[in-house]
Amino acid sequence: GGIVVYKHDHPDWGEKNDEMNIGIIDHTLGTPIDTLLSLEEGSVVSLDMSSIINEPGKYSFALAPLDSNDHVTFHSNEAGGNIPQGYFSKRELWPSLSFTPSLDSINVVLSAPPNDSMIVLNSSSGDSILFEWRFTHAQDVDVSSYLLKIGLPYSGNTRDMDTLFTEVEVSENRVNISKQDLLDMLVGANLSEGVFEWEVTGTLATGEMVAIESHSFTTVMEGSNFEPILPDKYWLYHNYPNPFNPETTISYDLKAWSKVTLQVFDIMGRSIMTLENSLKAPGRHHVQWYGRDIRGLQMASGIYFCHLIVQDHVTGKRAYTHTEKMMIVK
Repeated sequence: GGIVVYKHDHPDWGEKNDEMNIGIIDHTLGTPIDTLLSLEEGSVVSLDMSSIINEPGKYSFALAPLDSNDHVTFHSNEAGGNIPQGYFSKRELWPSLSFTPSLDSINVVLSAPPNDSMIVLNSSSGDSILFEWRFTHAQDVDVSSYLLKIGLPYSGNTRDMDTLFTEVEVSENRVNISKQDLLDMLVGANLSEGVFEWEVTGTLATGEMVAIESHSFTTVMEGSNFEPILPDKYWLYHNYPNPFNPETTISYDLKAWSKVTLQVFDIMGRSIMTLENSLKAPGRHHVQWYGRDIRGLQMASGIYFCHLIVQDHVTGKRAYTHTEKMMIVK
């Protein structure tokens, strides 16, 4: 005789008092997978289940004697304890099933950041993002190192798609990546926001590589004072409202990542307030001036000037400069 292993089509069976109770569900046997012959006490039998277990999920199998006239009693190895009423009480001899996936079926599962998630940046991002991953089938694989690769696709000068990459090699299944690194990639691609793609490969002690899986995430610039449009030139707009009391909004366009200085001067040419002095993304920016100087003192009625200087973020060369007249009326 022997034992036949069948696929069972009801993987959600259980012992709760409901419609999926093991005592009342359909016990029709599924596709036969293999036959176990010449079984010996305490023996371990290995079966190739790769045609059945081909992705993460829940599976169910059934065991039945090859000869319907045979009588075989099966006991779950997970039940535990000594069960009375005639059940075989030596748990170490109970038959059980366990599954070990082949190496070529193990994949890297990317955990964080979640796929299609959104990450908020600003022009001076100082914190970091956790990248984390694991293996399918809850396996502990002997990996000597991992390679995390982050890519940023963008349209190059020829309008063909190009990609900027950053890579880091680590020994653990997690690493923190600075937001500044992502910001540098956006600057290199002259984008204010982008869709990044990331993937992980693992190098085994044997020199083999585990499979690759990729995820994506989107970055956006922080704040309501920024519009991610694509201007074709630098421009300083008239402030609004003008005349004003007590506040006004100053807007300007940048066609590329730039070092921006925006200052307010009085009619004598004295600098009374610096509103911007940092790296800024391409797009439309809005700044509020509340009619006060650097000390917080309210300025008197009169004429003032906002002066914008835009410099190339790499060379420092001045790309644009313009001045607009403003008036405080009380």
